[in-house]
Amino acid sequence: MSAVWQPPPTVASLRPVRLANAVRKLRADLRRRDLLDEDHAPPTEADMEARAKQLFAATEGSGRIRLPLRIHAHLGATLAWMYQQQEWAHELQQIRSAIVRRRLALHPRAWLWLIAYAFDDAQLARRLSEQWAGWSERQRSKLKDLIPRSGPHHLDRLPQDVAERILSDKIQIDQVWKLGLKAGSPLESQTWRHLLTTHDNRWLREQPFSALRTELERQNERRMVGLVGRLLLEPAVKAGLSPADVRAPEPLASLVELIERCMPKAPGHPAWQALGPDAAKALRWWKTQHDLERFFTEWNADPDREAFWRSYVDVIRDVETYTSAQSLAMQIADTWFVEFGAVGNAAYAYSSDRWERAESKRKTACKPEDLKSLDRQPKVKRVHVGGWQPRFQQWIWELTEQIPNRRWT
Repeated sequence: MSAVWQPPPTVASLRPVRLANAVRKLRADLRRRDLLDEDHAPPTEADMEARAKQLFAATEGSGRIRLPLRIHAHLGATLAWMYQQQEWAHELQQIRSAIVRRRLALHPRAWLWLIAYAFDDAQLARRLSEQWAGWSERQRSKLKDLIPRSGPHHLDRLPQDVAERILSDKIQIDQVWKLGLKAGSPLESQTWRHLLTTHDNRWLREQPFSALRTELERQNERRMVGLVGRLLLEPAVKAGLSPADVRAPEPLASLVELIERCMPKAPGHPAWQALGPDAAKALRWWKTQHDLERFFTEWNADPDREAFWRSYVDVIRDVETYTSAQSLAMQIADTWFVEFGAVGNAAYAYSSDRWERAESKRKTACKPEDLKSLDRQPKVKRVHVGGWQPRFQQWIWELTEQIPNRRWT
């Protein structure tokens, strides 16, 4: 049976004045806690849509709007949800107009939700300023944690002020959310951009690795992950970080692994632009080292082959692994080289054009033969027989004109 809130039995026996105070306190408590429904279950999309429809219907007309308590208690969360749904733009504009024209009053917690999603709306900022002037000190305190010094008259500076407060108070990165920033909101995004583009990034570099892990895994906007990766990895690369270093003991290897895992897969995503070429190089080195280690640990325990391909880590642009076929493909320049786990298999080479044309066949590869016959053109392959490394080196040079960082004799 669902837990339904019941008033304490003493309320019924209270005198009228005390009863009225108790009811007001209950309403304030409902608003403060943003109870979602009677059994405290999280709202579904259908619940949010129903609330939005009720709110929109209540704003139709021209008089002052008085919302039922149940709608009013969830007003902020409902507005925030509508801001994230493009199909509600028309209805949201009508509600926004009602707020600006003073037909609909918002309580402090609803304003807290609203400025998280529309802090750069100048008309709403002026309306908040007017509301702010009439609030009690207790009501203002609900917003003071989020607006540290500027006050509502300068909402355009709000992200910068929040970022400065985080830096000055040395708030730990995984505790920033306690300031009231709503995950995925424009205010949160703008705050992180100010926070991570400041000239002094000692705050970020001094964060415990566990705190960095918590925040990076929580981040909804991957661009923030790119900025963090750039600030932490770019100085290391410019200082001489090598491909071998990304296999070093904690915390560097774990940090690179974490950032690589949190970055979006699409190469054109803004997060990769935020990351920058130097930090992206460190991630590519880590992924290549990781895939090579997996291949030569699980499928092909050949130390000579492993040492040979590790010498090319700095020029390997991409790596693909095929678990069913126990195969590893590496891109150097415009050529893909394929190694197979089973002993006795030659290495194969494909041009990038041939490799891309066979994408559908590669995705369904379940045995080595599938990657040996991607098309009908003559196969380019070399076998690993006695002193094969110099021959392979020459072969790779002829196909790619890439020089490895290790010389074979």
